[in-house]
Amino acid sequence: MFQLTVEELDNLRFQSGTSSLRHGGRRYLPYVFTEHGVAMLSSILNSEIAAQMSIFIVRAFIKMRESLDQYKDLSIKIGEIELRQKEQGTLLVHVHSVVKDLIGKSIIEKPTEPKGKIGFSVDE
Repeated sequence: MFQLTVEELDNLRFQSGTSSLRHGGRRYLPYVFTEHGVAMLSSILNSEIAAQMSIFIVRAFIKMRESLDQYKDLSIKIGEIELRQKEQGTLLVHVHSVVKDLIGKSIIEKPTEPKGKIGFSVDE
């Protein structure tokens, strides 16, 4: 068992939608159990209610682990998309600078003499 930090409690509130400290919520940092702590606690508590609660909590940990596994693939794909966006962003910056340089050079290096006509002329 350990006590949550303020940051962990805020994260828990955000994920579960519980009330905040300002609106009648907890006024102290709660103590929580790890999955192994619940298993150890259930081995020393003898009441029927304690056994049922420890089974309930272990099942909750199992469900949380399953949900994390389901979203693992999604998390990987989001990471890949973010990486591609960063790579494309750097490419776009490079393309922008090259185009800007080309536009600047074409303005400066305008031809001073008009070119001759293209094609043939028929002399009579």
